[in-house]
Amino acid sequence: MLKKVCILIWEILGNLQLTVYLLISLAILFFIGAFYSYLDYSLLADLNEMRLQDWIKSNLITELKRTWWLPLLIIVLVFLGINTFICALNRIQSLIKQRNRMSLYHFFFNLTPSIIHCLFLIVLLGHAITFTLGSWHRIPLKKGEQIIISGQYPILIVDSIESEYYPESSNMHDRIRQTKVELKSKDGNIFQVSFLNYLYYNGYHLHLDMNKKRQVGKKNKKLKAGINESETCNKAHIFHVSNPMGPKTQKLFLLVTKDPGLYIIIISLVFILILMLWYFLEFNRRKGSAT
Repeated sequence: MLKKVCILIWEILGNLQLTVYLLISLAILFFIGAFYSYLDYSLLADLNEMRLQDWIKSNLITELKRTWWLPLLIIVLVFLGINTFICALNRIQSLIKQRNRMSLYHFFFNLTPSIIHCLFLIVLLGHAITFTLGSWHRIPLKKGEQIIISGQYPILIVDSIESEYYPESSNMHDRIRQTKVELKSKDGNIFQVSFLNYLYYNGYHLHLDMNKKRQVGKKNKKLKAGINESETCNKAHIFHVSNPMGPKTQKLFLLVTKDPGLYIIIISLVFILILMLWYFLEFNRRKGSAT
């Protein structure tokens, strides 16, 4: 009896019709999430710097009217992962049974879609690792101050902060073009970080950031006076409104992130792209030779 129940559950979870329903549900929930994000971007912006479980603890219950869709989205993603795994496994088992009737090359060709599905699951796993085990925190930057990345690594000193301005002939002559920060370790090593040029330091990614947040966690209607609420999230605009006294008042931060799932995602996506390219080229070749 138990075996029959397990087989029935396996067949239900591996049904292709369930795949269609899950994808439709996923699209609807993403659309709903985009709508709520448009109404209050600051609420979801906290997810960029918080672990998923921490964000859920602090926001899910208190903001349930605006976050109810997120648990459903996670549940649908979990079921889609299970459904994809079972469908891929069923297809692999079917191909293994037919292995003696085809060449190794033909067998790999037929197996490729299932491999891509498995790699897709690894991508989802990488995202889950990032959102649950990653870390994000900002450290104010001031010349001569100490930077403690982690208790197990040497302390860094802010050795210099230099800003490069646009030329006087430019319409942006009073704006900063680039800022470079040099961090010095106790053994004399110099590390440099600037905007769009990060530093990889003992498993951490160090990015240069500035104070451009608009009261994260509050609704858009509570933004500072003078800010046009109809504007989209534009970095140039944020820079100007965040520095009403001019570029010399720029408040710099060191954004320290640790993303344990990043390389899992990147490597899996690279293999997916390679396999998809090879598969479709081979498919078109076979189609052309058949005609």
